[in-house]
Amino acid sequence: MSTICGTTQRIACLRRLRRGRDRGDWDIDATTNERLDEEYKLGAHPESFQLETSGPNIYANLPDLKQIAVINRSTHAISRGPVTLQMNFPMALDEADHRLFVGTRTPARLAVFDTNSGHMIAALPCVQDTDDLYYDVARKRIYVAGGEGFINVFQQNDADHYQLLSKIPSALGARTAGYFGKGRKSADRFYLAVPARAGPRRRSVDLYRTRLKIEDLTKMHERKKPIAHPRGGRRSEGGSCTPRGTGAREI
Repeated sequence: MSTICGTTQRIACLRRLRRGRDRGDWDIDATTNERLDEEYKLGAHPESFQLETSGPNIYANLPDLKQIAVINRSTHAISRGPVTLQMNFPMALDEADHRLFVGTRTPARLAVFDTNSGHMIAALPCVQDTDDLYYDVARKRIYVAGGEGFINVFQQNDADHYQLLSKIPSALGARTAGYFGKGRKSADRFYLAVPARAGPRRRSVDLYRTRLKIEDLTKMHERKKPIAHPRGGRRSEGGSCTPRGTGAREI
C-alpha cells in the first residue's frame, strides 16, 4: 500500500511503501520496513500521486507550487508542469490513453492532461471541494467526490472528449472516497466517507454499486451504529424515518 495525505492506493507492481512528506517523497520496503536510498526532493508537500505500471513515471500533485511533478523512477529525473487552475488535489491515470485526470478546487474543475505533451486538453466544471477521484477503466468513467455534497460521474467518449453523466447527491463534507472495482456478484463498489457534521446522522461509510448504466446506480449505507429513531425506525439523510430492513435504494 502507498499512503499520501490520507489517500491510499494499491500498487501491485511494487513491494514498496511510498510515503509523502512536507518536502519530498521516499520509498520504504514493505517487507523489511526499512527506508530505501531512493529519494525525490519535490520542494513542496505532495498530494495525490499515480504510478505507471508499464512505464517509469510517477505523477504527483503539488498544489502549493501550482505544479504537477513527473518523476522518472529509472533516471530519477524530475520534470514539472504548471497548472493554471488552483488547488490540484486528487488525481487518476488512464495509462492506456496517456491521460491524467486532476481535480481542482479553484475553480472546481476536472482537468484532463496529455501525459505525452503535458498539455491540458479539457477542463470540465465539477463538484466543489473535491478530494478524491477515480478512473473506471472498464466503463471509461471518472468518479469525482466532493464536499459540496455530490458525486460527479463523467463519461470518456474518447481520449479528448468527456461529458458529465450524472450529479449524484451524497452528503455535505463527504469528499473522501475509495474505489476498488469489481467485487462479488459483479457489482463495482465505490466507498464514500461521510463525516459526523454531515447532517443529523453519525459517521458512516456509504457504499455505491456501479453498473453499466448510470440509471442503475444504487446506494447502500454501511453503519455499525445506525441512528435510532424514537418510533423504532432509522433516520435517513434528510432526517426522515425509513423502516428497518430497507435494502439498497436507487438514486
